[in-house]
Amino acid sequence: MKVNLCACNYCCNYFIDTNPQVDAKVYDIRPNILKELVDHKCPNCKTDDYLTDNINENELIFILIK
Repeated sequence: MKVNLCACNYCCNYFIDTNPQVDAKVYDIRPNILKELVDHKCPNCKTDDYLTDNINENELIFILIK
């Protein structure tokens, strides 16, 4: 499943980005492993104040990538 990702710097979770930057990297991840943003907000924190498209790829390799 190819998606754009974002991270919440408050709750430290990754999400499928529903509003990515134009040049955002696309990741191939296993299906059904991440939630999508809700109205472009973190579903846990209920805000977009802490969202970033800057992903720590070292963590992703072990968590999400096929």
